[in-house]
Amino acid sequence: MNLYHFLHQNHKQRAAYTRAKGELLIVRESGAYNICLYSVENFFAEVWHRIADNEIELVRGFRSTHLLAPYLEMIDLDELVSI
Repeated sequence: MNLYHFLHQNHKQRAAYTRAKGELLIVRESGAYNICLYSVENFFAEVWHRIADNEIELVRGFRSTHLLAPYLEMIDLDELVSI
């Protein structure tokens, strides 16, 4: 599935597809949410889980690298350089 088709799926379909085809890359916390970043074929998907009840609030797909900025801040490059 490409990003265009993914974005035209409903919320539950996007969540199911991300679980089935995506590879979890990293999890971050923002306010009341745990946000899971997945690599899904040729795009990224974020799944926003409410911390209070672990329900999925949002599933969005994207290719834009600027949306990866919050995740890049979490990577410790010193560990990679010392390898």
